Amino acid sequence: MFEHIQAGSPDPILSLAADFKADPSESKVNVAVGIYHNESGSPENLTSVFEARNRITQANSALTYHPITGSTAYLDAVKSLVFQDLSAAESENVLAMQAPGGTGALRIAGEFFKKFFPDSQIWISNPSWPIHNDIFNAVNLRIEHYPYYDRTSHALLFDELVSSLQSAKAKDIVLVHGCCHNPTGVDPSTAQWESLAKLAKDKGLMVLVDLAYQGFAKTVREDVTSVKAFIEAGVPTFVASSYSKNFGLYNQRVGALSVYSQEGPAVLENIRSQCAKIIRGIYSNPPAHGANVVATIYHDDSLRAKWLSEVDTMRERLTLMRELLVAELATYDIDASHIRHENGMFSILDLSPEDVQTLREAHHVYLVGSGRINVAGLTRDNVGYFAKAVASVMNGR
Repeated sequence: MFEHIQAGSPDPILSLAADFKADPSESKVNVAVGIYHNESGSPENLTSVFEARNRITQANSALTYHPITGSTAYLDAVKSLVFQDLSAAESENVLAMQAPGGTGALRIAGEFFKKFFPDSQIWISNPSWPIHNDIFNAVNLRIEHYPYYDRTSHALLFDELVSSLQSAKAKDIVLVHGCCHNPTGVDPSTAQWESLAKLAKDKGLMVLVDLAYQGFAKTVREDVTSVKAFIEAGVPTFVASSYSKNFGLYNQRVGALSVYSQEGPAVLENIRSQCAKIIRGIYSNPPAHGANVVATIYHDDSLRAKWLSEVDTMRERLTLMRELLVAELATYDIDASHIRHENGMFSILDLSPEDVQTLREAHHVYLVGSGRINVAGLTRDNVGYFAKAVASVMNGR
């Protein structure tokens, strides 16, 4: 019966993680997997999260279902995080729904778009997080790509991006990375976000903001500049937010899909009820523990302040590792100054797939074939070794 089924291709990044774990080398370095690591090379366990989890455990609440779209306390926290400083009137134009991670939020959005906008296309940056294409292919949305990044200059192709989106039709969806673009680390400026918002408004487009790294480019407040630009322009805006990175809640799958529309609460309630039907048919109810952690932290002044400080510390370490890597590569006459000006966890090095393979086999350095690196995988102890390995490959061509 199943003889016609062929093996699926393994996820390239998760496969690298397994290979890295099996590698016995004491000098091995993993800059492939998108997890924040601290200076000791371990995933960060936030003190604020530890304290919130203890409170939740001691409360010994009944393990009943959360509402289909999430608890009120969690959703209030999400709306405050995503839509900073909204007026009371504007808050009537916002709704939020819990999702299993940012990936789950993107899938709910995809199902919604396909059901109610079946003729629309979704525009995705080139390059982008590969799973974006997987998610929207799975719901049979038509995908177009807009140019985003010049590998030679390591710069944003903003004019080309705008020119490409001139071909978008009314009710098309534009997917953007809210900050810390994955895989490039290159983000639009505030003025460029405002220009994109005007374009979207003028052409009658919808926008889907993937917000996976809030607080890792600038502050938690500043990293929603993109969202603010679109809502101030009156663009119908969907936001898929994830709390894996900035709360360290990777295996709890904590995310949300938020929606902004100026058409009013009645329309938003219709959207919420339709998304609830989509959720009910996929996973029924959201997981509770991670959402309770986020809500506990956000609604407690002391814990929230502690969390914000911890996010600042993570961002500052990312900035430091970028500076150290640029300096180390410069000792080998390699100009990687672009890394200093990028945001978040990711950057792209001038490495071919063959270079990446050599780094793995000869130096026990693991990164993805595109040359993307996660700078959070670097520490003061290994950045010199990493730079030397990269230089040996780049200078040995």
